[in-house]
Amino acid sequence: MKNAAYLFLIILFFLSSCSLKKTNNENTKAITGNDKKIKLNLKKDADTILKNWVAYYKQKESAFSLKNFMYKNSDTLIVMPGTVIGNFDKNFDSIYTNFIVFNHDKNKYIDFDSYNWALGEHQKPLFSPDQEIDLVDLKSQTVNRIAFRGPLQWVEAVFWENDSTVVLLENSADKYPIITKLELYGKKIKTFKYLDSLKFESNYFQLRLRKKGIKL
Repeated sequence: MKNAAYLFLIILFFLSSCSLKKTNNENTKAITGNDKKIKLNLKKDADTILKNWVAYYKQKESAFSLKNFMYKNSDTLIVMPGTVIGNFDKNFDSIYTNFIVFNHDKNKYIDFDSYNWALGEHQKPLFSPDQEIDLVDLKSQTVNRIAFRGPLQWVEAVFWENDSTVVLLENSADKYPIITKLELYGKKIKTFKYLDSLKFESNYFQLRLRKKGIKL
């Protein structure tokens, strides 16, 4: 009886391994097939926020270029109620006013700061290891989470490529910059990762806060 059970476990393990191998092969094919043709298609002068972000990285590493961001994967954009307070609410903390990123028509904005930090003693920020990226619609007065990051990957800056696409400029604990496009109407996420890890630790997030008057 014990031998039969042992044989059953071996067969089950073999079938699971085959299934996992098949899935991995399918995923690899998906990434190296037509998706390989997907390009970032961003010019550094397309937006002031992007221009400043690229300039910072080029100052640290002269070979840095948007051309070195390669397509990594696509996913479905999951939208859910956010937990931050919109600027239409009386409880909104005005300290975040200079940090919200409006779209062209000024009827929507992105908030990626107020979940991540708050001012503590001596007006210095206290940081959370997590970061919620929220879309605030001023017409409908709604707040929706469109992305979430943990301590290993964080958003350094955000800009609107157009009225339906939000671009996240990111870095990670392994020093690989990442650019994520969130297509709001199509409900798609496209992720582009830098070809190689950088030789320095980015302080862009802290620099951005200092420029807006936050003491670190």
